[in-house]
Amino acid sequence: MATIAYGIKKLGEIGTVQHEGGRYWVDYKGYRISFLANGEDKPDNSLTCEHTVRIGQEADPQSDYYPGSYWDSLTQAIRIVQQKDA
Repeated sequence: MATIAYGIKKLGEIGTVQHEGGRYWVDYKGYRISFLANGEDKPDNSLTCEHTVRIGQEADPQSDYYPGSYWDSLTQAIRIVQQKDA
C-alpha cells in the first residue's frame, strides 16, 4: 500500500504539492489530482481516495452531483491525466 510520503513524491514530480488537512493535491494539465491521508496525517501512513477532477468543477450535494473519478492507485490517476489534452 502506498504511503503519504510516496504520494507526495509522485505528485511532486508533476507539480507543486498543496496540502490542507489530510488532503494533498496538485493541479496538472487542467485537472486536480488528489489523495487523502488514511487515518493520521503522517508520512508513513497509507494514502487513499486517489481522485481526479477538472479544475473548476464543483460538487452539488443538493443534486447529488460529485464530478471526477476515483482510481485504484495514484500512478493510475496521473497516467490518465497525462494521456488527456488540456
